Amino acid sequence: MTPGPSLDGMIARRLWRALVFVDTATKTSYLIQQGDRARLPLPPYSTDLDEAHRVVRFMQNQGYAARIRHDPESGMYRACFTLNDGRVYVYNKAETMPAAICIAALLALDNKNIQ
Repeated sequence: MTPGPSLDGMIARRLWRALVFVDTATKTSYLIQQGDRARLPLPPYSTDLDEAHRVVRFMQNQGYAARIRHDPESGMYRACFTLNDGRVYVYNKAETMPAAICIAALLALDNKNIQ
C-alpha cells in the first residue's frame, strides 16, 4: 500500500465508514458528508502526522494499544497495534510514520498480521 489518496480513502471508509468520492477530472478525493451531502477534503491520514494520530486515537478507542518505532539504521518505521488478548498486528516496511500507522491499522481491523 502506497501513502496517498488511495490509502487515505481506505482509512476513511474502514475506520469512519465514510463515503469517499474521487473527482476524476481533478483527481481530488472528497468525503461526502451524510445529510447535506457536502464535499469535505479527504484528510491526508497516510502522509500527515497529525491526521495519522487521529487513526491511533481511533484504534485506542477500539481497545488496541499502539507502539510506533523508528529504526535509524534502515530509516524505516514500524507500527504495531495489540489487543489485550495477545493478538499483535505489525507493519514494518513503511518509510514514514503516518504510512506505517495507517497500514498497521487496516491490517489489525482485517485481522491480518504481517511482520
